Amino acid sequence: IEVRQSVSYPMPYLETFDTWSNCSTANDCEAINCTPSAGWNQATNNLTDEIDFRTDNGGTPSNNTGPSSAHTQGNGLGRYIYTEASLCFQHYTEAITPCIDLNGTVEPELRYYTHMDGTDMGEIHADVFANGQWNLDAVAVRAGDWNDFWWPNIGMLTPYVGQNVLVRFRATTGPDFRSDLALDDIGVTETFVSNTPALSEGELQVYPNPTTGRVVFALEGVGAETVQLKVYDMQGRMVLDREELAVGNHLVGELDLSELGTGMYVLRFATQTTIWNERVVVE
Repeated sequence: IEVRQSVSYPMPYLETFDTWSNCSTANDCEAINCTPSAGWNQATNNLTDEIDFRTDNGGTPSNNTGPSSAHTQGNGLGRYIYTEASLCFQHYTEAITPCIDLNGTVEPELRYYTHMDGTDMGEIHADVFANGQWNLDAVAVRAGDWNDFWWPNIGMLTPYVGQNVLVRFRATTGPDFRSDLALDDIGVTETFVSNTPALSEGELQVYPNPTTGRVVFALEGVGAETVQLKVYDMQGRMVLDREELAVGNHLVGELDLSELGTGMYVLRFATQTTIWNERVVVE
């Protein structure tokens, strides 16, 4: 058993990993120890697990596996954490968030994005620590090859309202090197239903607006398809480009615009048939 100290973070909580320092991407498996930031903890290699999640940006060393960019910024600058699978076949790793305070919440939701591109891909689990015990697989387990895309994963934390919780991510690499599994944009927020009125078909909402950086967006009636999200400044320059996946006819997600600087930006959401634009002011 490992005992570690942790601070408590209020809601809403979001970790993009963009302020973390990169870790070695060498294929030295358990010999590489990566120190996390922002109150996170990694399990000790050869004690609780076998390898660490690595912080990285711009693509992992192996071909045909791993993301080329982070989910947050959609370019090579944003960071993510990932499992380096080269020579580290079927190795297990754990990473744990700081305490997240769910006091005063109504319908808190855990949301994170996984990139699992590779024919040898392993699996990822998310557990919640509350009431003195680990509650396993609070979100549906994701395993296998999901192609070159950042996929949203969502789990309700309603059973833990009023408590301080931890979230543990457990990953196991696959049987060969094409198993660089990545995590990004890990957040705990109130659900869309709790924060906003119901949207009509085809309606887009972005809030808060103005914002100091972080915004939540919700789009109703888009079907289960990919939505292209682009952000433009007032000179017409595209400053962000990424894809989002609608689930169950809804698209709900988060953006952190704080690194773009103050000013007005246009968020453009596009499917094959429809385009939505929304202006957002960053203060």
